[in-house]
Amino acid sequence: MVWFFGVGARAFVVALFGAVVVLFGVLRFVLAMVGVVARVKVKVKIDITNGFGIWLF
Repeated sequence: MVWFFGVGARAFVVALFGAVVVLFGVLRFVLAMVGVVARVKVKVKIDITNGFGIWLF
């Protein structure tokens, strides 16, 4: 138990921090991809309503 609070706790905190950083990285990537997809969909929808279809895309 003493070992856990010595080395183990530090390793746990480092692992937890690493996991959080990775999670935020993945989340940012997913949000960026969703934003791109949403923008493309909106752009295509606007193009279709304007009667240009895919020309502006």
